[in-house]
Amino acid sequence: MTYILLQYEILTINSIRVTNCVVKKKSWVLDQYRTPELLKHEQYHFNLSEIFAREMRKELSTISEPSSKIVQEIYDKWIVNYYEEQAIYDKETAHSQITSEQLRWQEKIDTKLYELTSYKEEIVYLNQ
Repeated sequence: MTYILLQYEILTINSIRVTNCVVKKKSWVLDQYRTPELLKHEQYHFNLSEIFAREMRKELSTISEPSSKIVQEIYDKWIVNYYEEQAIYDKETAHSQITSEQLRWQEKIDTKLYELTSYKEEIVYLNQ
């Protein structure tokens, strides 16, 4: 189980930090399941989470009149999508057991991350 934390912090009136990180102390694996395939699967959970961080950054960068309420609404929308997509990923790959699906998801995630390269920086400067 990889515990991923996707969060935001309002820094100034025109900047927000959106972070995506693994919380090591809350992540774990049973020894009998510790395999390179499972590690790769868990890495892609993190990569999938990064897509949602970038999507949030992208949307936040378009705000012209920021408020805590608007920022929270954007976060809430993307976090719901995030949990849904993570569940679909686990279901379709059977937690890395279906190799062809795992590879399909890896390609899909890699492509999307590449498309969102412009939003890889944690700090978003709002459109004012």
